[in-house]
Amino acid sequence: TEEIGYLSWLATWVDDYRYVPHFEWELGSRPLSVRELPATAFDSSDDKQRVTNLLFRYNHPTPGALLASQPEPLVRMTPGIDADFGVLAQQRIARHPLRHFVVLPLRRAFGLWFDTHSDYYPFAGELQDWQRASPTTRVWRALFVALIWAYTIGAVCGLLATRRRSGPNLVAWFAALIVLPRLGLLSRLENPEPRYLVELIPCVVSLCALGLSAGLPATVRGLFVPRRLCRTVTHPSRIRPETIA
Repeated sequence: TEEIGYLSWLATWVDDYRYVPHFEWELGSRPLSVRELPATAFDSSDDKQRVTNLLFRYNHPTPGALLASQPEPLVRMTPGIDADFGVLAQQRIARHPLRHFVVLPLRRAFGLWFDTHSDYYPFAGELQDWQRASPTTRVWRALFVALIWAYTIGAVCGLLATRRRSGPNLVAWFAALIVLPRLGLLSRLENPEPRYLVELIPCVVSLCALGLSAGLPATVRGLFVPRRLCRTVTHPSRIRPETIA
């Protein structure tokens, strides 16, 4: 069964992917320690003590709780523990609704967007894990983050290049409809995984191309993008049937 209360508690403090594998994916397969939690997981010393007690119950399940034919688990999230985590989550949300509904999603969105996005590479990992990474791994991760910043700045320049004095900016609306719903949804989850933003890269690269083409001199720009196409993309109202044909 899904641990609704425990996941709700995770959603009150998890703001980065580095906490997801250990505290969610490995739940039920290994012990959890309060020492592994960040300070943002507690609002007070009383909260920390309550979490400590709940994790102790999780790490030391009561013998005989399962059928005789089943092996006793090393750890177990019981319905009672899960319900207590749910109560703790509700209390944290009630004390700091702005943090839960605004600050945390913004922090997740920032972490999702400016992640290294190095999954499936030999140097995959978080940029924050700097001390344990080899020098070569540090260089590659820093390079990938720098590329994300460059793509983001280029995309903003592309949006600025499509501005018009009057009328709707169709390119900006199209980009917003692609990026914002997915990023907004992922920023509300307790398991913010950057790999689900890969589908947005073509949109970002396209906006970068628009910004680059608009910033180049006309003679150089014509070598890469036809002049008529540049005018059409920059000013969507100029699209004519013969241009599409």
